[in-house]
Amino acid sequence: MKVLRIVVISVLMMLVACACERLESSQVEMGYFFGAWQEYYGPDFHVEGSRIWYIREEGISVRTYDWYSDTESEKFLNYSLEQNQGRHMVTLHFQEEPQTKDQSFCIIKLTDEEMIWQNVDSEGDTRHFVNSKFWMNHEE
Repeated sequence: MKVLRIVVISVLMMLVACACERLESSQVEMGYFFGAWQEYYGPDFHVEGSRIWYIREEGISVRTYDWYSDTESEKFLNYSLEQNQGRHMVTLHFQEEPQTKDQSFCIIKLTDEEMIWQNVDSEGDTRHFVNSKFWMNHEE
């Protein structure tokens, strides 16, 4: 049973590494990871609210504001960071939502101004963030 578990974990790690290898290599400066990040997908992408990710060593606080209902919610996520074959990975752990499985992302770009994550299970699931210090430059 223990050998099977090791084999399954090894295969999963290889799949994650292969998925990351397909991604375009970009600048990743992990020193910028912590802070407040606003999800942003361009001026033509309209959403029903805003989502700000506060990333700290002890966890991630995701605050969502719904413009239609004028309500705000917050959820907390644990995460783990690792480096796999030269790629930086972040895995989100949804402890408050046991029905939601963990999600792993390759960090494909991380600068002082922006951060881009690519989901290793779904190439269409890309998260784009702008550092809150630079948010006003992107609102136009």
